Amino acid sequence: MKNAFTDEQIAEICHAANRIIQKHLHDECPSLEWESEEEFIREASVGEVQMILAGRSPEETHNEWCDRLFSQGYICGLVKSREMRTHPCLVPFRDLPVEHKRKVRMIHAIVLALTIDY
Repeated sequence: MKNAFTDEQIAEICHAANRIIQKHLHDECPSLEWESEEEFIREASVGEVQMILAGRSPEETHNEWCDRLFSQGYICGLVKSREMRTHPCLVPFRDLPVEHKRKVRMIHAIVLALTIDY
């Protein structure tokens, strides 16, 4: 059976769910609407969907997200800031606050829910 959603559509759905969680966590630098995000962020989101579909664990996708941000000059910082290139979640998965671990696992759950044939 063919999947009803493309990888890009799944990434957009995950992005929207992430924005809702960011709102409820009072994130001071939330993600932009999907259409307003920079192309490299949308492409990275699609890549994350593909990693999950390839069997990567939440820990592995978080580590790859960290590596991608580090390669773009980001560092771990107390505040999340695109301008300063800092993000407090640039730590090993085991050191993430529980609400951020849940967010990573939620993304995995959404991807799998939208692609598993029952």
